[in-house]
Amino acid sequence: MENMTVTGASGAIYNFGIYQMSDNWNPVPVIYIFAHRMPLFWKALYVGESENAKDRFCTHERWNEAVRLGATHVLALVSSANQADRQRVERDLIGSLCPPMNVQHQSSTLLTSLLRA
Repeated sequence: MENMTVTGASGAIYNFGIYQMSDNWNPVPVIYIFAHRMPLFWKALYVGESENAKDRFCTHERWNEAVRLGATHVLALVSSANQADRQRVERDLIGSLCPPMNVQHQSSTLLTSLLRA
């Protein structure tokens, strides 16, 4: 399995596995990123978390939208953390990656700078 590191807005480093959406998912807690590979980097489209990857990915309501935007892979970090910890990591990643499908948790300073432009 291929891996990659992602740095959160806090500076924390997270190690993600790279998967196909069609892979067989285990019922484990996970933090995930819908993404596609660019020539030099991965483009994050959506960041989320779930207590059960298998149940979540079977019927994810945002996957078709992500595919329309170019998603080809799921970057996944298996986590034994509780929901509050998963949500903290999710916010940290959204703050650094600014995925276009996530509007919550994005930095208010980013929004302010966009409004001033």
